[in-house]
Amino acid sequence: PRDEMVRAQLREKTQEKEKIPNLFHLREKLLFQDYPCAQPKEQRNTVIGIPRVLSFWDTMPFWSTFFRSLGFQVKLSHPSTRKMYESGLSAVTSDTVCFPAKLVHGHIRDLVRQGVDRIFMPSVTTVPSENTEKTSESMCAVVKGYPLIIRNSDNPERQWGIPFDAPLFHWYTDADRVGQLTKYMEETFHVPARETHAAIQAAEEAQKSFRAQMIQAGEQVLKQAEERGTYAVVLAARPYQTDALVNHDLSDLFTNLGIPVLTVDSVPHANEVDLSRSTLDIVNNYHARMLSSAILAAQDPRMEYVQIVSFGCGHDAYLSDEIIRLMREISGKTPLVLKLDESDVQGPLRIRVRSFVETLAMR
Repeated sequence: PRDEMVRAQLREKTQEKEKIPNLFHLREKLLFQDYPCAQPKEQRNTVIGIPRVLSFWDTMPFWSTFFRSLGFQVKLSHPSTRKMYESGLSAVTSDTVCFPAKLVHGHIRDLVRQGVDRIFMPSVTTVPSENTEKTSESMCAVVKGYPLIIRNSDNPERQWGIPFDAPLFHWYTDADRVGQLTKYMEETFHVPARETHAAIQAAEEAQKSFRAQMIQAGEQVLKQAEERGTYAVVLAARPYQTDALVNHDLSDLFTNLGIPVLTVDSVPHANEVDLSRSTLDIVNNYHARMLSSAILAAQDPRMEYVQIVSFGCGHDAYLSDEIIRLMREISGKTPLVLKLDESDVQGPLRIRVRSFVETLAMR
């Protein structure tokens, strides 16, 4: 705008919106920043490319710190864009797989364009439970299986001469992780066991720091909501659904209305929630996070709940039904469930969000 007064008002409005906590934005920032690590014993002069996809939206602090601690240079694919997605469409093997999985092919090509030496995308089938259900140790079938899809549909080594490292890991315990990673690094890169152990320790500290900062931010948002007599929205999603392209900038629709946004891994004490009232077999940490945060949101007047669901995800279909049932039984609250895919849905999304917020105001 040419009018100085209008420009000043616009700046003021923008600054006000930026003050509304949006932990989706914070989560992305913390995920992809560099964390402290000791000076490596040697520089290995190899650029490891890591795509910003699937489980890396939960574990990037671990992996980036791990490789940097060992003297590798780490290069990430760029943030998701529509153009990037479309660049990999020819390699997508299933129209019905979820949008986050379809995005992988574009990110692989982005790393190729950046000239990385190798691309790293492990298949981690099992991880220790992080909650009260010991059975929640399996990884989503698409997440753990997609490296195999990439190896066959894209085959970066055959197409572009770039080795594609997709080791298979079964991490039932922390000891399994140490042992299997040590063996992998020794066989693939000839890294001594002692160096790998030190790198794992640094990587674990980075991951812990990420988790702690998210919880601390969540506590601050809830404290502020209590002081002001307002509420925050728990925007429940799998880690890779916090990609702005995947969720269509959904978190901004809430903060633009003055409503703070929490992630499921920022809700305090979610890992301590008793999940025995759920009728589901909880076999996945991502499911447990959404169920736990739904139970806490049902009990806490400072929280409302919105779940992001991807078309093509079989798990989300019954998970949504269970979340709705639990919240209604506990307090009568009704969550908002939004199904998203690669289609541009900003208009309908805005209507759904505004209708939900207006319903809460009338309650």
